[in-house]
Amino acid sequence: VYSRAQKREDYYHLLAEKIYKLKKAQEQRKGPGPKIWPKDELLHHFGPLHNQLVSNSESAPFREPVDPIKLQIRDYLTIIKHPMDLQTIGRKLQTGQYNNPWEYCDDVR
Repeated sequence: VYSRAQKREDYYHLLAEKIYKLKKAQEQRKGPGPKIWPKDELLHHFGPLHNQLVSNSESAPFREPVDPIKLQIRDYLTIIKHPMDLQTIGRKLQTGQYNNPWEYCDDVR
């Protein structure tokens, strides 16, 4: 780069051009970035699955949030760090609170 420059300003211009080209090439290698998941798309893919989970007879204990006070389970929130239930998952799915499929899967687990 320096050998092609006649003056110091030319050198800086050529150097900036080279940096710009390198950054552009790096961006192209990375791809377009993370996919944006619209609420409707997540609902389309996970809505039927969620309905099957809720309608399954074995899911009854997981359909509503646990009330540790009513059930007198004092250490519930100490043991269960991230309480989750199908009702809350369904509400989050309907209101578009999930940004990607992995967030939904984490809550279902």
